[in-house]
Amino acid sequence: MAYSEKLARQSNGWYNDGLTKAQIRDLSGAQESLERAIEYDRTNIQARNLLGLIYYGRGQTGEAIAQWILCQNMDPADRMSGYFMRRMKEDPDEINAINISLRKYNQGLRYCREHHLDMAQLQLSEAVEINPGLLCAWQLLALIYITKKQYSKARRALKQARMIDEGDQLTLAYLEEVGKGRARRGEGANVRAGRHAVAYTRDHETIIRPVANESDSGTSRIWSNLVIGLIVGTAVVFLLIGPLIRSRSTRQASKELAAYTDKIAAQDAQIKALKTELEEYRMDADLNAKTIKEGTSAQQSYEILMEVTSGLNSGEMTADQAIDKLVDVSPERLGDLGKQRYEKYAEQLFPAALTKYYGQAKESYSVGNYAYVIDRLTKVLKMEEDYEDGEAMLMLANAYMKYNNEDEKALEEGREKAKELYTLILKNHPDTDLAKAAQKGLDGTPTDVSELEGEGETEEGDGTETPEGGDQETDTASGEGA
Repeated sequence: MAYSEKLARQSNGWYNDGLTKAQIRDLSGAQESLERAIEYDRTNIQARNLLGLIYYGRGQTGEAIAQWILCQNMDPADRMSGYFMRRMKEDPDEINAINISLRKYNQGLRYCREHHLDMAQLQLSEAVEINPGLLCAWQLLALIYITKKQYSKARRALKQARMIDEGDQLTLAYLEEVGKGRARRGEGANVRAGRHAVAYTRDHETIIRPVANESDSGTSRIWSNLVIGLIVGTAVVFLLIGPLIRSRSTRQASKELAAYTDKIAAQDAQIKALKTELEEYRMDADLNAKTIKEGTSAQQSYEILMEVTSGLNSGEMTADQAIDKLVDVSPERLGDLGKQRYEKYAEQLFPAALTKYYGQAKESYSVGNYAYVIDRLTKVLKMEEDYEDGEAMLMLANAYMKYNNEDEKALEEGREKAKELYTLILKNHPDTDLAKAAQKGLDGTPTDVSELEGEGETEEGDGTETPEGGDQETDTASGEGA
């Protein structure tokens, strides 16, 4: 049996195991089996589609969409992934609800880290109300209840979590902790009441508490009631008004966090799909030498795209820094998703950069700063090879020819690059002034198009005088004949 057939059989075996576990709501076990199936055969579209459903069922919408996008890239005619993607596009309200629930879950998680458990509980309760399938929100809500020793509520939350995923280990661990907590809290003992005292047992010790004398004066009762009323009133003010005051100070921070979360969520599925496509290039071990080189170029291009996406979203990368990295991307090595992402950035960033870099190059060329001209125009040609109808290419070739590099090797390499550019101009722009200038450059005389136009005007002036001289000679000849 061929090695590839063995891998396919192993993959199908793990897929069947994942399908069986999914049918009994053991989603975590199904997820593990399906990921193993894809490790054996990355083209197992059935496993990817089912894995996407598992992710979706556990509330991991970004991972689910990434799997379905990959299925569409592998087989555009695949009906199942096409159906799932259409459903997502046709029901924007569902996507919006999922995004809102994820924002509330993230806000609740942040409140937990800041030890604001009441506010976290409120956010998580709203999240599971909007999206009852968000497993992580149910688990975090149960953990809050356990921390607050509200074991009955924790048990109800974990019951909902088990309905989503019967075999999730975190849910089972929390259920065990709930059982232990309820057992600890249930250790009380028999309370015995007497006329003047109440006796009860706790932890194998008998505690006797005296009962207040019924003959106490009415004055002491009044004072005690006043003190209790004051304490209750203070507590009510703190509980009702305090949160309103705190909410004002945190409202702006919550809005900023929600906006940032929206921005990240919009890119999440695309980044995950880019990472997965990159892994596909790394996993293929049977490539020949040429394909290995192409795969390396594709890997570098994907890494650049992910770095630019992350940097722009976080604000840590400027537009110029992003352009410096994007010019090194090889779009022809990317898949459909990678090309779409690259073209989006090119459309947004390249036009302004081309104008800026070309203008800087022209100014530097006029003052003889050829090293800077080479730096600017190299990036310009990477963004658009025939920019300004080839004039940028001619200027770069002339800069290579005029730049007196002290390093002899670098100087020779610059001359070779100039010859390549001149040759390319002759090929792309034959019978033009640009081609004439390129030919002069190949002959060892770097020439600008403007210099050619000046020569053309001079030649045209000389040609105008010749017919006039001819007319005079004709008249003279006619006179002599007469």
